[in-house]
Amino acid sequence: MNSKVKDLEKQVAFTEGKLAEANKVNAIISEICKENVKLFNKIEEISKVSVPSFADIVQRERGASRARIIDPQKTCALVIRPKSKSTHDETRKKLENVVTL
Repeated sequence: MNSKVKDLEKQVAFTEGKLAEANKVNAIISEICKENVKLFNKIEEISKVSVPSFADIVQRERGASRARIIDPQKTCALVIRPKSKSTHDETRKKLENVVTL
């Protein structure tokens, strides 16, 4: 009779261990389900955002390729002012003389 009681106690302990493992697994599954719900909600939220068309994307890329960053130190022309005060016409004549030489 004692051996049967001991066998039953072993079976109860084994079953309790399996139930504890099952409870842990259920808790993990519950957490995963909660995360899945959050992800599905996020996907649904993202899917409601308007997506630009292919033509819009191409147009944006073309616009970006046309835009240039200008470095003023490299692109500014050097302006030399005459030392004496002269009118605009006199300055133009001086420049024409230099160009024709």
